[in-house]
Parts: sequence; structure tokens; C-alpha cells
Amino acid sequence: MIYFVLQWYFNIIKGIILSTFNINDKNKYEKHCMIDIETLGQARNSAILSVGCVVFDPYLNDLEEFQLENTATTLISHTFTTLYKKVDLDTCTNLGMIIEDDTMTWWAKQKPEIIEAAFSDDERQPIEDVLKELFVFSRHCTRFWAKSPEFDFIILEYAAKQAN
Repeated sequence: MIYFVLQWYFNIIKGIILSTFNINDKNKYEKHCMIDIETLGQARNSAILSVGCVVFDPYLNDLEEFQLENTATTLISHTFTTLYKKVDLDTCTNLGMIIEDDTMTWWAKQKPEIIEAAFSDDERQPIEDVLKELFVFSRHCTRFWAKSPEFDFIILEYAAKQAN
């Protein structure tokens, strides 16, 4: 039941974004979309650090095994496309989105390479542009996934409403 409620909820969010940015939503296909965001807090108005999205067809069985040098076998799927965008934090805070001290403390405890990847300034875009790209990218999707949907979708909805 919660899956259907979340699907309905994300379609509402998607509708808000599509209408806000005048995006054409024709020619939907049966595709699934997994969304993940990194934030600087746990509240619904937390600043978004990055947005990742993968579009896939869960019904195709085209996984292929291959051996990496001196490692275990890995499964790779060739039926998905991805989007990864880093967000300009100033554009989030300008919209009233917050940065929580506890979350910054958590980030500071991560490995240096993770911190560098998450916080480097290269290729950051305004939150408004990232949201538009996300919803254009996922406009053909009919099912949406996230872990946890209550977290990702609520923060994306807040950001979209603030960007209006």
C-alpha cells in the first residue's frame, strides 16, 4: 500500500515541477526511476548536496557477468541511463533551505575521498536547474523508487515549491 501512496505522491510532485517549468510530458513509456539525494540535513527543508537518478526497465534480464582483475564477479546492467548533478548550495540557502550541524558532523567523519567527491565545487548547478533536469530526465517514468521515499521525495517537493 505504501508503494502506491508514494507513487501517487511523487506523481503529484512531478506535476508541480512539470507545470512550473512548462515541461511537455507526452509519450510516457513503462520505465522505472530510482532517485537518490544527498543532503545537509534530515528536515524537509534541508539543503540538497546532489541528486542522482537512474532510469531502468526492471523486467529486462540483460545482466551480464564479468570478472574484474583480482575481484569477485560483478553484475552490470546495460539497460539504464543515469543523471547525476551537484547542487550549488548557495541557491538552496537562498530559498530558505537549511544546513544542520549534526549532518555536517556526520559528513566530516566520512572518508576523505567521499568528502572530496561530495563537497568539491566542480560542476555545481543552481537547484532550480537541477530540479528541471531531473524532471525532464524522468518524465517518461511510470514508477519511482527511493530509499527512503519519505525522505527524498519530501525534500525534493519542498525544493520544487521554493523554486516556484
